[in-house]
Amino acid sequence: MDVDALVPLIESLREDVRRAARAALAAKAAAEEGARLPSDDAWALGLLPALDGLARCDAAAARLAAEYARPAGSFFRRRPADPRIATLAEAVRMAHDVLEEALAARGFSVERPEGEAFDPTRHRAVDTDPALPPGRVGAVVRAGLRKGDRILREADVVVGRSAPRSGEGDEP
Repeated sequence: MDVDALVPLIESLREDVRRAARAALAAKAAAEEGARLPSDDAWALGLLPALDGLARCDAAAARLAAEYARPAGSFFRRRPADPRIATLAEAVRMAHDVLEEALAARGFSVERPEGEAFDPTRHRAVDTDPALPPGRVGAVVRAGLRKGDRILREADVVVGRSAPRSGEGDEP
């Protein structure tokens, strides 16, 4: 994959990060001044799309870094790491952390229940995987959001299930 072909994507991601950081800084300044938004819940739910986008960008940057570091031809010759990939990944992580800190400052917690037991009151199963332990969350597709005991958004998760026994699940 040619890194120069990613320049438009990188520029678009940079603008998304800048926009999300500006929104988080404005929210933080309002909180420090004692100003309250009309509804903390609405404010937090409004930030979730940016948080989700940054999580997807972080995963994509990690995949790109791993793909770019693969050998180019021979086992002993690896392509040199491109510092732009690491810079992009770090910027995305920083913006993601700023948003999570803004949420935490108002008492919200982001839920990523990977490895926990599946709880249908806190998690929404979007897929199952027989390779995972039954009843355990294997992967988080989309993080959840909680404030105290209230769940504002369930975490979308992949849950382990028992492998079907031969003959089960087959159509007649």
